[in-house]
Amino acid sequence: MDGTKFNRRFLKMLLKMQCEKETLDCVIHEMRAVLGEKMPEEDAVRAYLKDPGKKTTLTVGQQVLAMDKLLEDAEVNFHMICDMVRYQNMKEAGMVHSVDEFLQLLRSGRTQNE
Repeated sequence: MDGTKFNRRFLKMLLKMQCEKETLDCVIHEMRAVLGEKMPEEDAVRAYLKDPGKKTTLTVGQQVLAMDKLLEDAEVNFHMICDMVRYQNMKEAGMVHSVDEFLQLLRSGRTQNE
């Protein structure tokens, strides 16, 4: 295996680990805001979210909340990716020339839909 291929695989692994950590940190932070002192152990939340099929010490309510917060985070990330694709397509089509212009157009469209 050449060094470039190894470096790419290693970088991909590091990025995946960092994304997973950031996502779980966000879920735990959001759960703590809701549960306060009734927040379960962080390790239990992390273990549950990594493998929801395994036995857990989380209550059913905590499991539902953890999964809900994970889905909220995924939804935000999905919308961000969609907006990035929209921007790229609109810029290539000459419809917008800057991120600021795109954001202004995006905000005005969302305001009209509300």
